[in-house]
Amino acid sequence: IPSFIDVQKIYLTEYSEVSDASAYGVVKPGATQALFDALNNGTAIINYIGHGSTSSWAQEKLLQKDRGDIQFINTGMKLPIWIAGTCSWGQFDNPNTDAFSEDIIRLPMNGASAIISTSHSIGYTSNWLNEKRLFQAFFPNGNITDQPIGTIFQSVKTGDSGGQKFHLFGDPGMSIPFPNETLTATNLDPDTLKTLEVAEFSGISPFNSGGSGYVILKDSDRQVERTFGSVTISYILPGATLFQGQFTFSDNNFSGNLIVPKDISYSQNPGRLNVYLISNDSTREAVGTYSPVYFTSGSSVHDDEGPIISFETKKGRILKSGDHFRNNETLVIRLEDSLGINLAGEPGHDISLTDLATGDVTDITNQFIYNPNSIQTGIIQPNLDDFSEIISIRIKAWDSANNPSEKEIYLNQAENNSLRLFQVMNYPNPFKTSTQFVFEISTPAEVSIDVYTLSGRKIKSFEKITFPTAGYYTVNWEDGRDSFGGELANGVYLYRVKADANGSSVSTIGRMAKFR
Repeated sequence: IPSFIDVQKIYLTEYSEVSDASAYGVVKPGATQALFDALNNGTAIINYIGHGSTSSWAQEKLLQKDRGDIQFINTGMKLPIWIAGTCSWGQFDNPNTDAFSEDIIRLPMNGASAIISTSHSIGYTSNWLNEKRLFQAFFPNGNITDQPIGTIFQSVKTGDSGGQKFHLFGDPGMSIPFPNETLTATNLDPDTLKTLEVAEFSGISPFNSGGSGYVILKDSDRQVERTFGSVTISYILPGATLFQGQFTFSDNNFSGNLIVPKDISYSQNPGRLNVYLISNDSTREAVGTYSPVYFTSGSSVHDDEGPIISFETKKGRILKSGDHFRNNETLVIRLEDSLGINLAGEPGHDISLTDLATGDVTDITNQFIYNPNSIQTGIIQPNLDDFSEIISIRIKAWDSANNPSEKEIYLNQAENNSLRLFQVMNYPNPFKTSTQFVFEISTPAEVSIDVYTLSGRKIKSFEKITFPTAGYYTVNWEDGRDSFGGELANGVYLYRVKADANGSSVSTIGRMAKFR
């Protein structure tokens, strides 16, 4: 696999066991969740090799049909190719039951673009040889093939009995989901990166029209040893992601900045910088890498302030505790710090989301990405599907110098398109000469406000105002006088705030007092 391809390894040996009598002893839910996260965040190819059956992967039930795992596969349009070198996971010729692979490939606009797996039992050696040939065909001579997947699959068939059990579910004319152009030159200045210091990357794009790009800085890979009884195994895990950002460029030259967090491995082995480009018209893509990248300690900084954490919707509505949040809205968590955000994911220094109702903590570090052309501000769009009426969360994040911040927010979920009025009040109350009406609307609406005496006589009407988005709004009553300019007598009054939208109408009545 070329170095410019970002590889995530989910080895079951890296995850804790949980006792489960129904699964022959143990399951590893952490590994299963890592698999779901990789799928739902977006991956081009997912490859599994190991024990399996028509309905599951691994004795530890890494993936399990009968458990209902399919409901947690939510790739959307980020459709991967699945490759499963395991027994019978692609068994399509049993009329009495459907294999899990068949269920996944049939998901509408979700799950998979194609699946390559076996129809019957297969041995480890045949698995390994067939998958080796397949990946060699995907990446000939360290490049990305431009052949369709059907041609690739046909080319690795040698007539051996193991290979005959592999089948392709999907469109044979489909291309594999990788750019087929590579960058001819990528540079990094300085070539040895220092912690908490800014570096510049640059390069030449194969297309002249300009475009946008993504950059990922990876720490050095690390070799680990794991002992099981009398057996010790050793393998290599990918280095941590130190920076992932976005940039734009206007011609065939691109450049941008990055910052290195304090939490590097301080290994003598090099890391690498991967760059992905897409043209302005979205018709061309290219990928490249810069390696080796070495790291060292930089100068100390005098900064003890953690990141600024704020909450908003995808459309830019600022959120604060007590606000109402529609089911079809997207929550955006914005993090900002002059030293950048720590993305290395070292223990205790991750970006975490805590469900305040249950205490469950989720690491959401890999969901963060910097804003285009920024090394100080970025966003996370967390999945809130597990929350119902109340969203109550705490976000904790660290800057690149390991200064922490945390912030909580409580949101009330409202139905998608229902017109609602919330938190209607006037302030100050009582008032002397002026006051303001404050309210929250759940959808865009036209709002009117009327003031009445206790006997029901209308003394003041405000012109209708159209508010283009949901959110909090304020209407000022600057002089506190009636419609004829007369000063109000001391006493208690009623007001009605009414909202109209798409043929629906809601209103709220409140009380206020005037005292000179």
